Amino acid sequence: MIERASEDLGSMIGGDDNAQVHRGSLCYRLRMRILFIDVASGAGLIALCTQDAVIALKKVDRRIRDDELVRCFEKMLKKEKWKPETLTHITCVIGPGGFTSLRVGVAFGNALSWSLKIPISGIHLSDLYAARVILSSVEGCHGSTSLRQGFARQEGLTMTRSFLWLHSTKKHELFVRGFGSYQKKWQQPIHVRLDEIPDNICWVGELLPEHIQKGWHNLSLGDIQDVLPGLLLHQHYTNKKVVPWYGREG
Repeated sequence: MIERASEDLGSMIGGDDNAQVHRGSLCYRLRMRILFIDVASGAGLIALCTQDAVIALKKVDRRIRDDELVRCFEKMLKKEKWKPETLTHITCVIGPGGFTSLRVGVAFGNALSWSLKIPISGIHLSDLYAARVILSSVEGCHGSTSLRQGFARQEGLTMTRSFLWLHSTKKHELFVRGFGSYQKKWQQPIHVRLDEIPDNICWVGELLPEHIQKGWHNLSLGDIQDVLPGLLLHQHYTNKKVVPWYGREG
């Protein structure tokens, strides 16, 4: 099924050499056109963005099939009068998520990157949540391009609050990543038992109802449309394939 979607991409994409001016090192001095793919999280979406704004956004079910993803992508491009060959970058959420949904999203992003010869980046779901927390913590940040770009990344920031990103996996297990004062213990996403999480925490993420403990405070999040342009602008793009993150390596 994934192979068929890749073939569909090949037939859809033309060979416009003029699009090359948007690619590589020149892209940061020109207008970026970025495809964002998230079919990993519970609130999956596909978005077309520039470095300044979200041009189009479509919510999708994380159980979406690869052929449905291709059709959704085509419809969005047509509606906004964009062409595949004018895209300059791709960012794909690499996990965590369901095995099939991660394969579909990452395979689609990689196939499109290869077909168009444009760079791709993989972003972890915890980074997306962290950017939304940072945005909601900064007064007046909404709608400001400079602030969106300045506060979109964790690296180099003085965190205004400490919190955990949490993601349910099994009955008594979850993924955790720490920010602020928790960063020293859980700097990278890791698989832990539920009883390893401290009391009275602030958290964001996706938890089963039975995993949410008394005294835990779920933080408010900034609007995804305010977060994406700055976050995508500062991603590290390469021509290497991105790899799904299932969280159980080693």
